[in-house]
Amino acid sequence: MSLAAGQVCFKLAADQSDEAGNPLALYKVAISVPMVSACILYATSIVIYVFLLRRIPLSQAYLFSIAGAAIVPFIAASVFKEPLSINYIIGAVLVITGVSISTLS
Repeated sequence: MSLAAGQVCFKLAADQSDEAGNPLALYKVAISVPMVSACILYATSIVIYVFLLRRIPLSQAYLFSIAGAAIVPFIAASVFKEPLSINYIIGAVLVITGVSISTLS
């Protein structure tokens, strides 16, 4: 979930600049609170993931990354009012169901 939160922070950072190609605008985005927050979330997630890999098989741990990727568009739809198609919703439900079934043991 922290990676999903990081994606929201990346989007917030990206939305702060509408000046394409302006190096100063890119710098302002790079040091913005949402961008720094996203980087901290990602760095923390990596450390936790590596720690968990000592106890959980990679094949199971990676499935949670896939589930997180399926959740991000739902967050984007609720936070940024981005559209979701019915095909995406069905696919995401299938992915999350598959991850849930795969991790039962």
